[in-house]
Amino acid sequence: MADETTPITPSLRSGANESGVNNAGSAASQIPTPIQLPPSFFSSTLKLENGNYVIWKGQILAAIVAGGYEDFIYGTTKPPPMFLDSMSQIMNPEYRVWQRTNKSVMSFLFSSLTSEPLSQVVCCTSSYEVWESLRHRFESNSTTRVINLRIQMQQAKKEGKTMQEYLNMVKMFAD
Repeated sequence: MADETTPITPSLRSGANESGVNNAGSAASQIPTPIQLPPSFFSSTLKLENGNYVIWKGQILAAIVAGGYEDFIYGTTKPPPMFLDSMSQIMNPEYRVWQRTNKSVMSFLFSSLTSEPLSQVVCCTSSYEVWESLRHRFESNSTTRVINLRIQMQQAKKEGKTMQEYLNMVKMFAD
């Protein structure tokens, strides 16, 4: 595990390209290491729960993009064929690498969730499915919340409040 001064970036074993596929040597050298973060990362960040999706997304996306794993959550890195050919049923080493990297990203996402959102995505089979499920669930809530806050801010009136009380109310909406 990384120490407190290690940058927040996942790493792959030597020889792996950006997609996590190693073009050199044996299957054992193709296995990417899990996304590595300093121990303080999760103690100093919010886990996803109702009401903090935008903040959570910013934190998690920064770590995923820094490590070059965004293609897994956006679904642009597709799995290679599971078998080298349909006749021999020999497992494709590139598929194993893709699957291990995908599961590493999934594990990272799972570890950033509280129990309620986790229970909704634990059966997903790819990091893309997890990301999209969370996005669909929480972005619509965030959009609705923003619309409601805008309406409240437009309807806010000073009406008998001190200037400090009125400014505190507006600041609460902004926050």
